[in-house]
Amino acid sequence: MGVVRRDEDATGASFVFLNGRFDTKVAPEETGGAFCIFDSFRFEPGGPPLHVHANQDEWFLVTEGEFEFQVGDTRARLGPGDSIHGPRGVPHCFASTTPTARMVVLFIPAGGCRTSSASAARRARCRRGSSPPCRPSTAWRWGGRRCAPVLTATTRR
Repeated sequence: MGVVRRDEDATGASFVFLNGRFDTKVAPEETGGAFCIFDSFRFEPGGPPLHVHANQDEWFLVTEGEFEFQVGDTRARLGPGDSIHGPRGVPHCFASTTPTARMVVLFIPAGGCRTSSASAARRARCRRGSSPPCRPSTAWRWGGRRCAPVLTATTRR
């Protein structure tokens, strides 16, 4: 516990996934698994494909740049200060649309957060760039299956 500065990770082990660096601000171990919080800095446009968390809610707060989100049937363009909730069981995706962007991501409960020492090998693979690239208007492969485009630049609020 304590102060975690901008661009620092509470666990000392930031990880890179897709087009972003994730700095742990509150680790699952600090909350007994109740929640975890990441500061996610996006260094190029893009994001994950449409996906579902069966056992976690996700909350997003944009702090810099701009993102396009889809949560269920809702599509929205978010800028600094805007937030959106992705309830468990509801398909969602997002893509940063500016050259760089940043958002705070809260997972409730913390299960699946990649912050424990057991995930060190996964973080190392991500740092080496093994994760597939994803841009807002391109499809890519994940675990051997083709994923649909995340969002396109024509998505409107």
